[in-house]
Amino acid sequence: MDVACVVYFCSNRQRRWIGQCVAISSIGVQNGGGAFFLPYLIALFVIGIPILILELSLGQFTQSGDIISFARVHRRLAGIGVGSVLGAFAVVCYYNIILAWSLIYLYHSFSSEH
Repeated sequence: MDVACVVYFCSNRQRRWIGQCVAISSIGVQNGGGAFFLPYLIALFVIGIPILILELSLGQFTQSGDIISFARVHRRLAGIGVGSVLGAFAVVCYYNIILAWSLIYLYHSFSSEH
């Protein structure tokens, strides 16, 4: 979908928000914030994606979860599986709170009291 189509269907408040996101990004690039982008991409392609591929292929090969699949490689590597499970649990708890806030605001947006 073209950017012009997206902007056409947005309300005024959403248009201002999109404009602020573009303005903040361009101000960051003008002040040297774009220098962060290159190390981010390097870390993504050198570390992030290979670890993702490793974990997915290891789980598919062992046909089990994180803890058991890392423990099958070596019993001391089970801690990596425990760490990834606990990290995922923390992220899920955090996003559940954000989702609850969003649902509360959605509910209150339909109420007539202001």
